[in-house]
Amino acid sequence: MHGGCSETTYDHQMAFLTLAADLNDKHDILSSLIAANLARHTSAKLQEFVSAIKYHTTKLPDLACAWDNKLWMLWEVRICYDSSTLEIIDCPTNLQYGSST
Repeated sequence: MHGGCSETTYDHQMAFLTLAADLNDKHDILSSLIAANLARHTSAKLQEFVSAIKYHTTKLPDLACAWDNKLWMLWEVRICYDSSTLEIIDCPTNLQYGSST
């Protein structure tokens, strides 16, 4: 959770970081990827990651990829939330390619 939309919602960083940690624990995206056999060092199509996360959350994530040493790697999984209800929503975009790492 990067908090780009939270600057006006939370009066200090600790409130935001506590919320981010709680949401991370609640939704545990890493466990959903492991359950779908998409753990580290796994070669998979991007759509497999999207499907595993959508199965777990029922919403589309935003994925960021980075080029590293002759291959694309999943760099970041972003889950989008409604700022007033904190319910997961479909992310406006669901793929970004970054530069080389």
